[in-house]
Amino acid sequence: MSSIIKPIGDAKVMGVYDILDKKVTGSKKYDSVKATINSGPTLDKALKKVGEAGINARFRRDEHFKRIKKSELAKKMMINEEDNKTFMLLDVRDADDFTRCHLLGAVHYPAPMLSRSVNPLLPEMYSFKNKEGKLLIIYDYDEKIVIPLGNLFFEKGFDNVEVLTGGLKDFGVQFPELIQGTLPEDPTLKKTVKKKPSSSPPTSSRSSTISYDDAPSSPSSVASSPSSVILFVTHNNDDNN
Repeated sequence: MSSIIKPIGDAKVMGVYDILDKKVTGSKKYDSVKATINSGPTLDKALKKVGEAGINARFRRDEHFKRIKKSELAKKMMINEEDNKTFMLLDVRDADDFTRCHLLGAVHYPAPMLSRSVNPLLPEMYSFKNKEGKLLIIYDYDEKIVIPLGNLFFEKGFDNVEVLTGGLKDFGVQFPELIQGTLPEDPTLKKTVKKKPSSSPPTSSRSSTISYDDAPSSPSSVASSPSSVILFVTHNNDDNN
């Protein structure tokens, strides 16, 4: 016969289960407060990311940020108000490239600046970082710089950073009215010049001069003598073979 040890008294009556099942009541005052420590990817972050971007959002492998299409950014730029900006455009190229051409309203933010240990952000970026209803949109010329920078923003704790798909190169072609400056030429496009085929194939030749008997012997008398004629005969090398 096995002996069963029973707890003395009812645990629920004693209040043990009530303490474990008791839920902590939250306060709406602190609903907008978010964690400042980035603990890595979690299920809540993934669900929130999908919920904000929508079911048609594009996510690529090894990219921890969202993308924005050219047409969507153009709409935002047209309705964005100065007193109530919903996004901030960051041009991450060099200073010379930014001066030559950039999107209207963009702010120059060089890519190496984010890796600094002291003051890595612009002062105005703090009013957009992880703020509800606000975005930080970064772009370069052809996405070569902006992709690793977008992942670095994610590692720094930014959850509202989006990358312009196609970069300035594609956006400027489709929406030139939203570009300030002159869009640089695409270095990958090379102009090809077609040569017209010649009517006769070139052959190596040597020339010799044959003069008639009535031609004058001195060169100075050639111009004065109208009856002098000089023939240039061309001999092809094929005749010597």
